[in-house]
Amino acid sequence: MGCVFEMTLVLTEISPFGIAMAADSAATITRRDVTRVLTGVRKLQVIEKLGAAISIWGAGEINDTDSDVWLDKFIRGRQNEYDSLESFATLLENELRRLVPRIDLEREPEGTIGFHLAGFVDLNGRKAPTFYHIHNGRSMKLEARGETVDGTMVNANHDILPEEACGFIDRGGIYVVHNGDYEIYKEVFNYLRGFFAEVERKTGGGMLIPYSVCLADREEWLRFQIATISALYSFAGLETPNGPVKLPTIGGPVTSLRISRQYGIESYVTRSSF
Repeated sequence: MGCVFEMTLVLTEISPFGIAMAADSAATITRRDVTRVLTGVRKLQVIEKLGAAISIWGAGEINDTDSDVWLDKFIRGRQNEYDSLESFATLLENELRRLVPRIDLEREPEGTIGFHLAGFVDLNGRKAPTFYHIHNGRSMKLEARGETVDGTMVNANHDILPEEACGFIDRGGIYVVHNGDYEIYKEVFNYLRGFFAEVERKTGGGMLIPYSVCLADREEWLRFQIATISALYSFAGLETPNGPVKLPTIGGPVTSLRISRQYGIESYVTRSSF
């Protein structure tokens, strides 16, 4: 078994402010029953031609190449073959179907590899955010719409249509997608949301957490979430074939970015500190 990103955390958010994305940089490697964690993986990358971005979770190798290296080469090397988010998603879907073996949905219903693809598109003269989740495994989002896909192979699932995105952001809504090792993340931040609501109540609305006035605030909020889980994991032990060891399997510097409808990609940074 080689490199995997399963113990990872990638977040994508669409809000009235724009699009924010973040990812940790750890990769878990198990060879000959020895498990190690390396950091510095570029799980979140920019697609400059489209003013969009893409992150990766799951399998750490594609076609015997580290997945982040493979993705970078795909973005730069296939530029003449895509000119929109839709054509990029389709191109990536076709290539992954060729390289990624079919899976057994009974054993791996959530899939083994996936990509968050987000950016803005034109919708009746308006810049509208949209989101594709390109992955194998079941698509809960499409199933909720009454659509079915063959989850044994990779599909370019258009989870958030631009019309849908405009609908919920016009109502002040926020849509967040999380993948990787997200169960502890969900438990922690579900609890914190309740705690923050209690703080707001006790202060008579005087303290709001998080309080955001711009897209940069949303980007930093995603960074905080990953940094918090990364810090918790730094104190945790992981069961391995050789017994429990301390392995920060969500960790390393956090990469984040933000995309606005006015300016496109405004920020793309990797740093260790929150």
